[in-house]
Amino acid sequence: MDTRFARLLLFKDQQVLRRLAVKADFKGSITIGRQGFGAVIDLPGTYISRKHAEIVVTDNAELIIRDLGSTGGTFVNGARIEEAILRNADEIVFSTANDGYKLVVELLTPATTDSKHTTDSRQGSAVVKPPMPKGMTVSGRDTSDIAKLLENKSEITIGRSQEADICLPQLTITRQHAIIKKYPNGKYTITDLDSRNGTFVNGKRITQETDITPNDDIFIGSYKFRLTKPAEDIRRKNAIIADGLNRKVNNGKTTILHDIKFRIPSQEFVAVMGPSGCGKSTLLKALNGDAPATTGKVLIHGFDLYENYDYLKRMIGYVPQDDIVHRELNVENSLYYAAKLRLSGDVTEEDIRNKIDEVLTNLNINDPEIRKRKVGDLSGGQRKRVSIAVELLTDPSILFLDEPTSPLDPETIEDFLLCVRGLTQKGTTVLMVTHKPDDLYYVDKVIFLSKGGYLTYYGSKDNYLEFFDARNVIEVYAKNGTVEQGIDWANKLRGLYPVSGEIHRPNKEVDKVRDESFFKQLYWLTVRYFNIKTNDRLNTLILLAQAPIIAGLVALIFDELELSVLFLMAISAVWFGTNNAAKEIVGELPIYRRERMFNLKIMPYLFSKILVLGFFSFVQVVSFVAIVFYTVGNNAVHMNNYWGYVGVMFYLAFSATLLGLLVSAMVSNTEKVMTVIPIVLIPQIILSGVITAIPENSAAEIVSYGMLSRWGTESFGYVQDSIRSYMADPLCPDELVYRTVNAVDFLNLPGSFVHDAIDAFALPEIMTVPQKLPANLWAITALNVAVFVLLLVAMKRKDSV
Repeated sequence: MDTRFARLLLFKDQQVLRRLAVKADFKGSITIGRQGFGAVIDLPGTYISRKHAEIVVTDNAELIIRDLGSTGGTFVNGARIEEAILRNADEIVFSTANDGYKLVVELLTPATTDSKHTTDSRQGSAVVKPPMPKGMTVSGRDTSDIAKLLENKSEITIGRSQEADICLPQLTITRQHAIIKKYPNGKYTITDLDSRNGTFVNGKRITQETDITPNDDIFIGSYKFRLTKPAEDIRRKNAIIADGLNRKVNNGKTTILHDIKFRIPSQEFVAVMGPSGCGKSTLLKALNGDAPATTGKVLIHGFDLYENYDYLKRMIGYVPQDDIVHRELNVENSLYYAAKLRLSGDVTEEDIRNKIDEVLTNLNINDPEIRKRKVGDLSGGQRKRVSIAVELLTDPSILFLDEPTSPLDPETIEDFLLCVRGLTQKGTTVLMVTHKPDDLYYVDKVIFLSKGGYLTYYGSKDNYLEFFDARNVIEVYAKNGTVEQGIDWANKLRGLYPVSGEIHRPNKEVDKVRDESFFKQLYWLTVRYFNIKTNDRLNTLILLAQAPIIAGLVALIFDELELSVLFLMAISAVWFGTNNAAKEIVGELPIYRRERMFNLKIMPYLFSKILVLGFFSFVQVVSFVAIVFYTVGNNAVHMNNYWGYVGVMFYLAFSATLLGLLVSAMVSNTEKVMTVIPIVLIPQIILSGVITAIPENSAAEIVSYGMLSRWGTESFGYVQDSIRSYMADPLCPDELVYRTVNAVDFLNLPGSFVHDAIDAFALPEIMTVPQKLPANLWAITALNVAVFVLLLVAMKRKDSV
């Protein structure tokens, strides 16, 4: 009886070299290795390890291939594996530089498989262990051919739920993500079911029921469908192809990247090296869409990144040089809020907990003590891993790391890079900028750039010294230290890899669509920000203590309710708002930019800041006014209308919060904040009209209209009406006596025409206010509108493109 159940066909450039029959009762292993070292299937080439891989038959008559720790890797249908169950027509290659050799599987009798391991329902898919990529199951039918599924029903659902007709188990995919319908006239349509991350047809996100034909490509998560073709996981294709990338700055006068060309297969670990200022980070940003190239193409899994950014951005993870997690949050909360902002809206709490467990385990930091520790209390290596964990929540197929080992000590570096190396074995392609030669021990390939941004080498980490005719990496750096050297080495590299000759037109601006729910982002951003402020207990207590301390000083100095009291209340309100907000954007700029790349909208981000800072300002104002209200004044004149004072002072503090956020958005680092704050606050003191009179019809008068302190002090005057002022006693000129005066008349600010113009408009009846006060509130509102518009512009300019 013939017990053969499989054949292995060894091809070289489409020509069959060998045929090996495999019997069901075969107990040994079929080894694959370098020629001359005793392997059953021996292949020439130094890229093949001596013991590269083996194929065995299990007791369940399954054909298994295992990689034996090879350097170049084993790939099944383009996916790098450690162990995989083989299916009919699977294609196996050994290393990316395989010289045309491949092994093709023919199953003569069906092998038993466990459906829970299926990574792709098409015939010939690999089952990867650990899974790369996580796969697809089809409820009730062993097919993902949509047209066949629609033969017996008028519509099918696609989503993460096990009840969906086509189940795609990725947390970025909604449980009921999309629905495809077939109409009696033969028309097919697809509708997105309000999913967070969208459904795409031919690379464009759809917002309504859309007609589809057999030639249309449908994208959900990392899967590509057609009506009459099985689903394809696009992550199996080449991870990155750079074709003719050039980056120009200074209005096109300076080129900092020159004609960059290379391709990176999936699951490779690639280092980018070169002297300082050669464009390493610029290249990274061009490849991930943060700052696109001026000309040239970037293909991510075969799709143009710049044309399909809204779809492909979910497959990209990016950790810049600075941490992208808040130091005030603990590790678990950092990941939890990131999951809420990035994952599908219907992901359960259990799903999030499981995902956090998974990513922390993969990075060797799933320790209960670490999870509860604040990010700011972690070591540099642990913080960097938490930043990577945030990116891994969305299962990116490509991870960009910008100098992650720079702040780490040698012992930490080894442990860190081994973790990153492990990610490639689980399916992630990693591109890492580094300047440390020892990092090359952990990567597969290396890219070298020279001064001026020329690509001078791309290939195996084992061959770059020979290419540069250098004894060590220090010599390599020296040989890439000038533009002239870079041009020479780039020409040598092009000689090895002929140029395509294609001329690339300038790229259009990348359309970074952000169509997330405004209110959902606002809610989770506000909750996260409030948690950040309350976790930083010392700073928050100091912030809240400012109000009673300053109010107490006012109470100690002033017995009479003078104009100076109203002035100090206005200045204090401006100080509270400005000081509270001045560092709140610039202090988390790397986090903002990364979240902005992914899906963050500007408006919910700003409103979350305003709401939380407004809450703390309100607490400050209530305590400040209470102290002054009950301690300043006497029987002659005392403060009246407590809530009127609170309303005006809070509105001033709110307005100053906008001003502080504008300062924070305009500066590039927190050190510059302290330089700018005096420039903002001192004019508020000088031009309030209290320190000295403002000359009428002068430049000072015009500038004073932009001062919150001017309108605030006058507003307090309208609320209070009467104040006390001292003057020389007519009977004893050497002594001072107090008299009661009208606050606004005594202040005597120029610009009555402003009140007359504004008083023509009615203020909404939100509170009872004295006459003329509405004009001041409208003036402050006009300033707020102007500041907020400038704030939006400043935030937009924070975008790389």
